[in-house]
Amino acid sequence: MITSSLLLTTTLNGTLVDLTETKARLNKAETELENKETELEKTRTALTETTTSLYNTERKLNSTVQELDRVSTSLNDTQTVLTETRTELYETQEELKEKETKLNAAHIALRETNTILYETETKLESAERDLVDVRTTLNHTRAELEKARKLDKISRWDVLLTPPYLNKIFTSQLYTQLTAGWEMMENFIGENVTVALVEHFREEHEMNADCDDYEQSEQIV
Repeated sequence: MITSSLLLTTTLNGTLVDLTETKARLNKAETELENKETELEKTRTALTETTTSLYNTERKLNSTVQELDRVSTSLNDTQTVLTETRTELYETQEELKEKETKLNAAHIALRETNTILYETETKLESAERDLVDVRTTLNHTRAELEKARKLDKISRWDVLLTPPYLNKIFTSQLYTQLTAGWEMMENFIGENVTVALVEHFREEHEMNADCDDYEQSEQIV
């Protein structure tokens, strides 16, 4: 009986020990479970924060993608404008080359025109000098003619000092004109040869008969 009680006591003590160890392990397991739950909560919190951050990142990424699309569109537009600008620049350069070619041709034409103008001015100056010389000669001839008209220096050859004959080739036409003028004198046979009669011949017959020849001689001079 005592042996059975000892055995039971021993068994109970062993069971108590096992129970104590089991309780200790249970407490330890509960502590670890609490720690794990704490860690799990932290993990959940971190996961929530990560999810929120991921959502925000996705929103930013979408916004960035949209901005990238806008930038790409703007870049395409810019490239289109750049292409058009390059085309316009090329056309402008071609027009500029054509204008430069025309300008060079105009400069050449201007130089040629200036050369011709210089030559013309030179010829004009020479012609003006010749005209001055001719006028000088004409004035001298007129002065000589005026001298020849004085009564004390009158000669039958003075008629050749008049414009229709002076400095001209003496042709048959001039001969006929000269002799016809003297033949007209036959109508005045018997008249007194006075200064008034001579002036009459000069003003009426000479001016009317020789007007065309005088004008032609003035143009030639």
